[in-house]
Amino acid sequence: MKPVRNHTRGFTLIEIIVATTLASVLTLIFTNFVSKGIQLYRLNNAQVNLLERVERVMREFEQSTRAANKIVSARSNELIYERYYKIDAAAEPCPTQVRYFVSGDQFMVGETVLTLDGSSCVPGSAAESVELVIDYLAETVNLFTYFNESSGALAARVDGTFVVGEIKMVGLSIALDKNRLVIPQPVSAGTKVNLRNLKKNL
Repeated sequence: MKPVRNHTRGFTLIEIIVATTLASVLTLIFTNFVSKGIQLYRLNNAQVNLLERVERVMREFEQSTRAANKIVSARSNELIYERYYKIDAAAEPCPTQVRYFVSGDQFMVGETVLTLDGSSCVPGSAAESVELVIDYLAETVNLFTYFNESSGALAARVDGTFVVGEIKMVGLSIALDKNRLVIPQPVSAGTKVNLRNLKKNL
């Protein structure tokens, strides 16, 4: 009787090594592709979030500054003005002084409540309340641009201030860069606010 031969054949060591190598290469390529996709998605989200933040700041700045009754001081990185929050003069005899300014890479806003002293409004005893508007400023010098009645840009004086009596419009430009060493690239937005209360007094 002849012995029964097993015709099934296993894998050789070389075949196993080749298969393992191919599987490893394919896995590496797939992992790299997926990780780059995730990274791109995160960068796009970061870019969109920065843009949404800076656009929100523009809207809030427009709403507040449009109601300015008097410009107190104006520089390229600081704007101080007075505005009323209430229509009733009895409820708010004096305006609030609003100050937008730069501190480090942060854009800040401060408010000082003015109180009636005789016939004039002066800063009260309470300290200025300061809040963060937005951080990660890429540019901290030329945030504000000032315009006259005919929309012409005003030039700063030697000391860096602007003639407040000539200011009828204010422009704000902000660029944000969360990390200057890596992408995403800085996002920027700008607005131009018509100071309607000042124009009425012309």
